[in-house]
Amino acid sequence: MTAGPPENRRAAVALQYASYAGVAVMAVGLVLIAAGVGETVALIGIGLLIIGPVLGLAAVLVTLIQEKDWKWAGTAAVLAAVLAVTMLLSYFF
Repeated sequence: MTAGPPENRRAAVALQYASYAGVAVMAVGLVLIAAGVGETVALIGIGLLIIGPVLGLAAVLVTLIQEKDWKWAGTAAVLAAVLAVTMLLSYFF
């Protein structure tokens, strides 16, 4: 990984590990599906891939708050709030 702002590095690490975990769990799920079970495991892997960007946003938000960069922390917080409302609305409707 190249050097850069800490928020970029933390977001990259969060995305990287969520991607690795999601792909690994999906692969296990596909093997289990071939054996006749495991659809839930594959869906968990897909969920991990979806949650990766949310983890990246959380990592950036924490870093910006630690650095007291209130303008961009506020922007990230608004984005997190919009994302949370969207997820809630999609769950209930």
